[in-house]
Amino acid sequence: MTDPDPTALRCTSCAAALPIPQVASVRCHNCGEVTRIDGALLEAIHAHGGRVQGYRRQSHQATEHAVMARMTRQYGGGWSVAFVVSWLAAGVMLMIRSPIAYVAAAVIFLAPFFAVAWYGKRTERRLREQAVAEREVEALVHVACPTCGGQNELRPDAAVRPCGFCAGALVADEAARAELIAVARSSAEQERWRAMHQGWQTAAHTRRDPRTDLVPYFVIGGLGSLWVVGTLVASVRVAFGFEPESGLAGLVAMQVVSIAIVVGVGTPLWIRRARARAWSRALQSLARRTGGTVDRTPGALVRWIIAHWRADFSSTSLGSGREYGVVASSVVPLWALSAAPLALRPGPVRRHLRLVVPGDADGALVQRLARGVQALGFELHRGPGGLIAELTGAGVEDWYRQPHRLETVADAIASAVASPGLDDVGEGRSASASASANGDHGPRRRGGG
Repeated sequence: MTDPDPTALRCTSCAAALPIPQVASVRCHNCGEVTRIDGALLEAIHAHGGRVQGYRRQSHQATEHAVMARMTRQYGGGWSVAFVVSWLAAGVMLMIRSPIAYVAAAVIFLAPFFAVAWYGKRTERRLREQAVAEREVEALVHVACPTCGGQNELRPDAAVRPCGFCAGALVADEAARAELIAVARSSAEQERWRAMHQGWQTAAHTRRDPRTDLVPYFVIGGLGSLWVVGTLVASVRVAFGFEPESGLAGLVAMQVVSIAIVVGVGTPLWIRRARARAWSRALQSLARRTGGTVDRTPGALVRWIIAHWRADFSSTSLGSGREYGVVASSVVPLWALSAAPLALRPGPVRRHLRLVVPGDADGALVQRLARGVQALGFELHRGPGGLIAELTGAGVEDWYRQPHRLETVADAIASAVASPGLDDVGEGRSASASASANGDHGPRRRGGG
């Protein structure tokens, strides 16, 4: 692309700089002469404006999607608690049975609704202002005014602007307009990535299991503990002669029930804890063998794909079930293993073992890794972002019951990198570039924050 060489509109009579034209002709402020603007130039300016507006509409739509995704994550359990507390308080006020209490109850009852509406509008405005502010830092095209030589900056939305020094109309030439179009296109692409990242984070936020499924055990155990304590007290009193032995048969029945409660509640909890510990040790062992790290938070995979994945990623693959964890490599070849062996909500959360490898899915190293995990029962999916190998269904539960099988994944990775081919060097460079991409099409230029 040639260097920008803007055109300065000048009067045909006195050669003075002309103001920005609004129509096909413009009057000179110096001599009053009317100068007609070249039709081809006006057509080029209007065509430029149309293309920029098209990219701006794409940016606006992407910004709206990103804002709505972030707002969806703003409303959590805290608001639910506020609603419940306000309704209970309103019910208490109604028991007073006075006009003032009725008014207070109505205010307390409706307060959370107004609070949510106010908070939502405030948050929406703040997020939109933040998105617009981030867009304002997009690259500018620097040009020199042909009339006075002053340095000026052109934005994609303004291919024609007054010179900041002589006030003459400064029109971007073809090279400058091409650069401005590239800036607008890059901005729209970054907004699209931002919206996609926010959508991924929202999917990870909504597609997760509750923090625990032990509530039934706690309820049964809590009530049962009262029975067990009562049985112990009764047994001590009988043992030390404080109670007659005539009720010994009833005491034996109480002890049998207490033992059943302890065994019935304690055994499943012990088994679950033992399996969870074994699974956690297996993830840690996989990370040690491969030089990776373990992250057990729900958004672990999202943060990793935002940093390294250079294509779309299905939001249905971002659910996190119980005992969820992500083992990710920080060296070439880059890869991440998302593990969700158990799921309480089979709809939004799928049990899975999913290996994500960014880069060229047809590269020699990735091909060897694909063959290795395919032999373990993984299904392969190749796409523009790289390779995704996953194991779903009942097979995942078998791995959870036999966590030592994760060692076979480490073996497959070690085997894939043990004997690099000639094209693995370029493949490693591609993966490294993916990890630190700052280009127009890379997801890391602006994060999903």
